[in-house]
Amino acid sequence: MALRTSKNGRFFVDDEVSPHWLSTASSGNYTVSSDNTAVQLTIAAVTSCAHHVSKIIVGFDADPSAAVPCTILDGSTTVAAFPITKGGPAPIDLDAFLGTINTSFSIQLGAGGGTAKGYINVTKRRVVNMGKD
Repeated sequence: MALRTSKNGRFFVDDEVSPHWLSTASSGNYTVSSDNTAVQLTIAAVTSCAHHVSKIIVGFDADPSAAVPCTILDGSTTVAAFPITKGGPAPIDLDAFLGTINTSFSIQLGAGGGTAKGYINVTKRRVVNMGKD
């Protein structure tokens, strides 16, 4: 974060100055439930960093018995919530999402009913160091 001066002489905070891309996650990005069981994937908070999650895929291996809630959380704050009504993958693009510093990121998917298994896969994410350069 940096304090900048605009052309008219006013100050503003620029939150996107020189972020450091620390890593592209390669593990801990996938989970599957048992039959008719809710599932959650949580990516732990990283000190002085924020999660930049740009794509997730959620879904069921069969049609759920009713609409199932899917909730995306930045810590305990709901970022998005929507129903999943059909089996198969449901890709979700979050290109503009940058989480809160020192906060976990979670995806929750309710139980699908019957023998439906729920899947959560974070396909694109990075950890952004929000500390000073």
